[in-house]
Amino acid sequence: MKKASKPTTKLPPWKRAKWLYRIILILITAAIISTLFPHSPLYQPIDMPKLGDISREDVIAPFTFPILKSDQELAKETAEVTTTAPLVFDLDSKVTQGKLNQLKEFFQKVREQANLQDSLTALVRDYPLISPEVSETLLQKGKGEKIEKEVKDLLGYLFSQGIVGSKKEALGEKQRLIIIRNRGEEREITPKELLDLNAAKEVIKNKAKDDFSQDDFSAAVVEEISGTFLLPNLAFNGKETAKRVQEAIGKISPQKGLVLKNERILGSHERVTSAHLEKLRSLALAKSQRERGFFSWSLPLAGRFLIIALVIGFLFSYLYLFQRRAWDQFEKLVLIAILLGFISLSTYIICGRFHLSPYLVPVALASMILAISLNAQTGIMGGVTVGLLLGVQQSFDFSSALVAIVSGAVAVYSVLKLRQRHQFYRPMLYISATYVLTIFLVETLKFSPLPHRIELCSYGILNGFLSPLLAMGFLPIFERLFGITTDITLLELSDLNRPILRRMAIEAPGTYHHSLAVGNLAEAAAEAVGANSLLARVSSYYHDIGKLVKPNYFVENQTQGRKNPHQKLAPTMSSLVLLSHVREGVEEAKREGLPKPIIDVIQQHHGTTTMDFFYEKAKQMGADETVRDKFRYPGPKPETKETAIIMLADAVEAASRTLTEATPARIRGLVKRIINEKFSLGELDNCEITLRDLHLIEDSFVRVLTGMFHPRVEYPSPAEAKSGEKA
Repeated sequence: MKKASKPTTKLPPWKRAKWLYRIILILITAAIISTLFPHSPLYQPIDMPKLGDISREDVIAPFTFPILKSDQELAKETAEVTTTAPLVFDLDSKVTQGKLNQLKEFFQKVREQANLQDSLTALVRDYPLISPEVSETLLQKGKGEKIEKEVKDLLGYLFSQGIVGSKKEALGEKQRLIIIRNRGEEREITPKELLDLNAAKEVIKNKAKDDFSQDDFSAAVVEEISGTFLLPNLAFNGKETAKRVQEAIGKISPQKGLVLKNERILGSHERVTSAHLEKLRSLALAKSQRERGFFSWSLPLAGRFLIIALVIGFLFSYLYLFQRRAWDQFEKLVLIAILLGFISLSTYIICGRFHLSPYLVPVALASMILAISLNAQTGIMGGVTVGLLLGVQQSFDFSSALVAIVSGAVAVYSVLKLRQRHQFYRPMLYISATYVLTIFLVETLKFSPLPHRIELCSYGILNGFLSPLLAMGFLPIFERLFGITTDITLLELSDLNRPILRRMAIEAPGTYHHSLAVGNLAEAAAEAVGANSLLARVSSYYHDIGKLVKPNYFVENQTQGRKNPHQKLAPTMSSLVLLSHVREGVEEAKREGLPKPIIDVIQQHHGTTTMDFFYEKAKQMGADETVRDKFRYPGPKPETKETAIIMLADAVEAASRTLTEATPARIRGLVKRIINEKFSLGELDNCEITLRDLHLIEDSFVRVLTGMFHPRVEYPSPAEAKSGEKA
């Protein structure tokens, strides 16, 4: 016989999806924040000392490695190469050959005109740049041939050397070597050897004077003709110049020395110098490069990601274990992820980009927003988380993390019971004072110079004012986006002059006064058990707004002398009218734009209780017990302490009106009976309320109701008063 296998329990699909969404959120947040990690030698695999430290032990080279140049040294060499690399010019053979051909045609025409009549006139007409005197000299036999040879030789030589228009325009202030390229051949010259038009004309002038030392006029003729046909034939090649600059930069060696295996890098009790740090950084890089393959790039990336994921997972685990309501509301988790990302981005910009102090990062912002929008416990844990993230991003700096955590805790305390916007000035003072105290103590223990301590404290004061201002700006946005209900919003809703409450006071006065009384009871009970008393009071004002649709069908709004409309209705119809006030209250609340916690109170304040009056009436009319569900409110049962308190306060206040003699003993008996009844029916099973809380709620209800029904002095009539005076 086969042994029966143990049944396995599987999570339903909706629960699996809920977990999946939260895990994905953690991973995405960790991935985004990990990209803001510093990518610098701070995370190289070596315990890097600081300049001026005293070494505690010898550091011996485990293998031979090169000493690398610093970034500053490489930048300096690169700048030198960039400013000293040769400039490349191309010799334009088309320009050269074209001018030489023009010169050849010129002298050919001179020879042809020598045998013609009026040759001088024709020559002057064809070459207006040549003066008549020069043309006449060329037409003379003997002189012309010698001048022709001299001009051709001079221009041929100059064109072969290369000429630029203006040396100043071609070189500017750069006194660099020059490479002249001509048909695959290269020639290197100095800036002094480069010819421009003026220099070339000077060469022509000097050469003509030397060759025609006895004939100044012929020398002038050579100079004039050569100058006429002279033209720049060198063109700057910027592309080739840039290419050679890059080649020269590529040849710069990143090394400037070698450390041999077993060589001592740093001696024990030796002061650390910049030379030691260069060798230690080179050793760190050499170690990382020896780990080739997949692990050389994946391990640092995975390490950054896992560290951030662990820190974020720490906060989310706390929410799952101790703040289940926040854990179940995915939009609240998204808010937390956004705050963590914002603080990390601020750290990256302030410290990574602008290289300012980490004490300027507004870490208290996250603590304040979480405390205001969720609760103080989540605010403190959020402050611890952002403090850890700040410390990790600052190369595991414990001092900045400690200051951030302490400041975050004080920020949470400063925003407790924050009821008005002007009270944000209180956290400004508290956070600034905390920053000054903690920074001064930490930096004193680190023996920082006094001016440096004062500077850092000023950063803390600035941060203390900046964080609350940012919180004031972000809160309305977060309230709108994530459905957050803050005490400030609740205070705005507590105004009894709001149209919906004024309408209730006129159209349903009994319900209005009942709601105010329930608010007093709920507020006192919430304060007794540590719940949100403001939320309890304000929610009580709106918990019965659904009765505005048919106010006369509810007993508190019925006046004496008028018939009860339920007398004409069957019990089931009466129950439908009463049941509808919950649904209609939710719809009215949505139209009014009331926050979700108040809508939840409207929906849950009756739980799944039954309308016993109409149920018993139906039974008296012959109905059996199977119809009980028709007289039951749809629920759900209260899910928060505040909703449970309002359920109890609603029932207690309504029942207290039936007391003929409201003595303290009768009031306590009534309150105890109603609380026990709700408890025994299981209406309080879904909320985090304890037996101790129920006892405290009972005491607070009795105290408030006793004050409401306190005995009054019976004043005598005027006649009795006069008789009493006579007596």
